[in-house]
Amino acid sequence: MELDLQWSDHYLVGVDEIDAQHIRLLQIMRNVFELREAESTSPALIKILYELKKYAKFHFKSEEMLMELYEYPDYEEQRAEHQKIYSELKSKLKALKSENDISDLLYFVVHWFVGHTRDHDRAMGRFISESRLGLM
Repeated sequence: MELDLQWSDHYLVGVDEIDAQHIRLLQIMRNVFELREAESTSPALIKILYELKKYAKFHFKSEEMLMELYEYPDYEEQRAEHQKIYSELKSKLKALKSENDISDLLYFVVHWFVGHTRDHDRAMGRFISESRLGLM
């Protein structure tokens, strides 16, 4: 699976703390891909996958706190999407215990990041940025 996981302004949502977290998520994903190339289910790979899970939870909570603070109108929808993604991530990590192929998990995390950032986080970021500027 050949993917470009480099940060790009294409991923910017306009909220510094969220953009910084997205950069970190991409770094963790790159580490997963690099370790996967070296060895399919090494202890180091398992460790970084669980770091991804932990950081995703932190990231979602951070976004949700900001959405609550700024009274984002689509908060409940975004929160439900976070719960769905996190549940799927946990399920795929659990499945690794009986499978050695992490391709499905890798496909999921990349498409989650790209799709969720594009379809949900940009709108949230725009709303929060405008709220901070007093435009809302």
